[in-house]
Amino acid sequence: MAEGTITELPTEPEKVPSPSHLGDDLWMSPVKLDKLVVGITLSDVRLTVEDGMLPTKQLESLPELASHTLVKSRNRTVFWLDPEQASSVRRAWRGETPVVPIPGEHYAEGRRQLTEHYRIERCSKLVADKKEAFRALHGKLFCEVCREDHVEKYGPAWSERVIEAHHLKPLASLLAPCKTELADLILVCRNCHGLVHQDENATNNLEMLRRQLAAS
Repeated sequence: MAEGTITELPTEPEKVPSPSHLGDDLWMSPVKLDKLVVGITLSDVRLTVEDGMLPTKQLESLPELASHTLVKSRNRTVFWLDPEQASSVRRAWRGETPVVPIPGEHYAEGRRQLTEHYRIERCSKLVADKKEAFRALHGKLFCEVCREDHVEKYGPAWSERVIEAHHLKPLASLLAPCKTELADLILVCRNCHGLVHQDENATNNLEMLRRQLAAS
């Protein structure tokens, strides 16, 4: 796929990325000026996925092109688009349009793969003692970030699994084993815990999440 504007003269091959893929016969040499000649100046050419070429399924997901020959009959090289259709394609071209999953799409899963990684040891008794101390102080477990009462929502048994212990100093940042106290942990729900650990900036994410929830 390529994007360009109509000009009076054909585009010169040396001005087009990867012209060898398109063929030398697409340019007139020499150009005869004794008749009207219309060409297209190509501003961006994407011939491979690595170049950022739009996949067919992404074009098919655009509502403006649902019945267009661009997706219905692709055995042509030039397609006329109205302003709305052209704008939709340009948004997808710039990455501003999310790829909408197509019903019936099949995805490959279930392949067995052997991987190796380090696992940081955690103390289950530390977490259990933290929950008991928290329950003795507050009477029940709840998330210290969003303050949601999961006991009321899920019941006492399920809330034990929803509430997790978060290390204020991430264990992944430690260079050697350490001694952890109850004060080094806070209790958070799985949703908040996942947001805090969405990347390596857990400490900053925790503070940002707290400020956001406090302002809402």
